[in-house]
Amino acid sequence: MNKVIVVEKKTKDYKKINSTANDEEKQRRRQKKRQDNNGSNGVLIYMFIGILIILITAVFGILYINKYVEMNKISLKINRVEKEIETLNAKKQKLKLKISQHKSLRRVEKVAKTQLGMVEPKDIRYIAMNQQETHDIKNKLPVDSKTKKFKLGKLSHRVISWLQGLTEVEAGTLED
Repeated sequence: MNKVIVVEKKTKDYKKINSTANDEEKQRRRQKKRQDNNGSNGVLIYMFIGILIILITAVFGILYINKYVEMNKISLKINRVEKEIETLNAKKQKLKLKISQHKSLRRVEKVAKTQLGMVEPKDIRYIAMNQQETHDIKNKLPVDSKTKKFKLGKLSHRVISWLQGLTEVEAGTLED
């Protein structure tokens, strides 16, 4: 009987050992689960941060590409406007040439003779004034009303000839 009691004690001790081992195993499993839960939370945080970084990079990449496309559009517009300016400058030069051709004395003479029926004068008459007469008239003081009228007539004649000189037109050149 002694043996049986001993065996029973041993079994009891084995059960105690086994139950304490099970308790320790359970505690380790619980701790491992807690660590796994904490670890999975850490992994989730790292994944969230990674996804956030990727999204931010993608947004900045899209914005950069968008600005690059806008710059290209603007440069195309600038090129079109520069080409238009060049064509307008070429047209301007052609028009200036045309204007100078229309202003040329040969063309004016041709139009005057053919379209307007003008003819060249056969003789040209010049009126010359004596220098002595003009000096005498300037030096004399107006004494009576006849000389005053004479001086006013000369003055009006000079003003009229000066105004006629303003209306004369000269042919120009291509240069400004």
